[in-house]
Amino acid sequence: MNQTSELKAFSQAELNIEAVKQYVSEVDISTEITDSKSLKSVHDNKMLLKNKRLDIQKVEKNVVDGLKERIKEVKSHAQDMIDIIKPHEDAMHSAEQEYKERLAEEKRRKEEQERKRIQGMVDQLFQYGVKADPFELMAIDEDEFEGKLSQAKQDWQAEQERLQKEAQEQQRIQKENEELRRKLAEAEAKQKAMEEAAKPKTIEVEAKDEAAAASPQPKEQSEEDKVRSDIEILFRHHFKRMDQPKKDLMEDVIAYITQRS
Repeated sequence: MNQTSELKAFSQAELNIEAVKQYVSEVDISTEITDSKSLKSVHDNKMLLKNKRLDIQKVEKNVVDGLKERIKEVKSHAQDMIDIIKPHEDAMHSAEQEYKERLAEEKRRKEEQERKRIQGMVDQLFQYGVKADPFELMAIDEDEFEGKLSQAKQDWQAEQERLQKEAQEQQRIQKENEELRRKLAEAEAKQKAMEEAAKPKTIEVEAKDEAAAASPQPKEQSEEDKVRSDIEILFRHHFKRMDQPKKDLMEDVIAYITQRS
């Protein structure tokens, strides 16, 4: 078996496994003590073994110290070579990390720019009442978006015009209804006045009326007929311009006046 240079130091001191075994076999290793003579024998043999052990440990210490010095030299030599390489390695590592950080920053910047672009499109469509899906907007280009935005604007404007016309029509209907109610109230007031005038008269008044009726006089239209004629003309004028709900209301009014008559 090949020995290292360190183990050879034990051989040079005539210390090896076989030699130690041989040495121990030649020493009385009895531990039985019965008297001073046997005590001295055990002590002397113990000292022989101890001295041999110390010889072994001395060689061990010399070898270990030599190894430590060699390890120190090896480490120093290795460090000198590492010091040549490490600055360049560190510079390359720093350059690599800086490049990766620039890429990451550029990626974050582009993502933020894209997020703002998509949010801008969402906001533009929302002002025309369109709730857009951001993920769908990510898949279209600027031309497609402009077309989508233009259509949304046209639809919104058309809806605003429709709502405006609807509001104007409601205002017109409201005014016409108010006017109709006003004229209906006037007609009812006249109808009531005519009913009051038609109540039974006293005997004296009736006699005077009969005397007046006996003398021939030109026939004139009564006040009641005049009111009815005016109402009829008014209703016919408005009836042609009314939608169906108003016509239904007007028919109810005419029926009411007829029943009152």
